[in-house]
Amino acid sequence: MNSRIYLSIVGLICSTNLCWSQVYTVTYDTAAYSSLSTFYIVDESNPELDASSNELYNNIPIGFTFEIEGESFDSLIVAETGYVRFRSSGIDRSYISMFECQLEDFNGSPAASPIVYYTEGLPGNRIFKCEFINKGFVNDFEKNDFVHFQLWLYENCNDFEVRIGYPTIEASEFDLFYNNNPAPLIGYGNSQAANYYELSGEYSLPQLLSAAGNSLSSVPPNGTVYNYTKCTADIGETSSIDMTIAPNPTEGLIVISASELSRIDILNMQGQLIISHLVQGIETLEIDLSKFENGIYLINAYSEDSMETKKIIKQ
Repeated sequence: MNSRIYLSIVGLICSTNLCWSQVYTVTYDTAAYSSLSTFYIVDESNPELDASSNELYNNIPIGFTFEIEGESFDSLIVAETGYVRFRSSGIDRSYISMFECQLEDFNGSPAASPIVYYTEGLPGNRIFKCEFINKGFVNDFEKNDFVHFQLWLYENCNDFEVRIGYPTIEASEFDLFYNNNPAPLIGYGNSQAANYYELSGEYSLPQLLSAAGNSLSSVPPNGTVYNYTKCTADIGETSSIDMTIAPNPTEGLIVISASELSRIDILNMQGQLIISHLVQGIETLEIDLSKFENGIYLINAYSEDSMETKKIIKQ
């Protein structure tokens, strides 16, 4: 992965024990697009229709509790038009738009254009993944354009990613997207509070605007990843362990400074343990992450009677 660009907006993050103002960071990155190898297929046989007659598929289990815009959800609604909704007590609250536009099954074949999902990883570090496969465009006269895209929801820190793969969209197309925009809607928000945060500008240098109806100036290419993160390296400040990690972000080498530690574990966002050190009270420890791919990692620090988790970005 490469080409990491950062963009920030101040938001309000709440949990059961804490509510504080924090910076949201949107990251543009690239990665080889890989379809889900294990999945459940969304049942599209009895859709709900919204006010615009878009098909909605309800109660897709996330597999853990995901928090967005200060509210927690354990399921979501998938829309055929390329977004998901989070509903509470029958009321649509928040949404995430991955590739929102007028989509349809490619060549009219639901079997060739399924929506699939799966939750993987260990408790505390699980990832819910939803993928739209071979989706075509309602307004494509030639019916020869299609796209794959995914939404990843991270249990840890309630981050999410939008991943885009294999768009075959002719340069001459100008009416595939809403309002004749040159690209789909990508973003998130809360429809009840009228909070909208949608991407605008160049696909590799996106601006996150607080308004509805924005789009990028061109369609993001194959391998595009947009990471929306709430957490920084200061996660877990309520822990009794006093620990610092620098630099963060890092290109490889990090220095962990703490006292009275017994063990340091580093996990990737799939919950896989990649490094473990018994430290026996050591005050500084150097760890080299250069051989691992770019991305987000979790550092668990253990003392005799406590544990603290911090997050680090390798770029």
